[in-house]
Amino acid sequence: MLKTTTYLAAFAITLSVAHAANPAPMKQNYFSIGAVAKGEVESSNATLDVNSGYTLAYGHRIDNNLAIEVAYSHLLDISSQGTNNEINLISLSGLYHLGVGKSRPFVKLGYADSDIETNILDADANDQNNGFLWGLGIDWKINRQTLRLGYNFSDLSDVEYDEFYISALVNF
Repeated sequence: MLKTTTYLAAFAITLSVAHAANPAPMKQNYFSIGAVAKGEVESSNATLDVNSGYTLAYGHRIDNNLAIEVAYSHLLDISSQGTNNEINLISLSGLYHLGVGKSRPFVKLGYADSDIETNILDADANDQNNGFLWGLGIDWKINRQTLRLGYNFSDLSDVEYDEFYISALVNF
């Protein structure tokens, strides 16, 4: 309970500070498509190394530093004991960008829900799992588009999940 309260308090403080610092909204949407470079799903009795996958995201920039993003990640691991292990993760996150210029680091805090289909993890981990997500990354502005390199960590109810990803953002 204390962990959940801490996450929610940090998210609320980030939102209020970001909005107070930048009251002029930027109002810009983006779509992102990317590849998972490396990932891992860990439960109490096993670990799956993710060796392929993709991410899709839709975001809305509230102002110059603050954005809200809905993302979907589809991850596969077909090397573990000859079985097909599939992980689907949906998240809703707030992003806070630091600094200005062509390269802008960001922090992410949100909520994630996953659906894991595997026979390697324990039985509790094969159902719906949900929990908090945090991440770090950097956006590089290239002309009117953006290249993103990031890391996400999700502490879900029965599993922990992390991923390194690279994606391209199309602004509209």
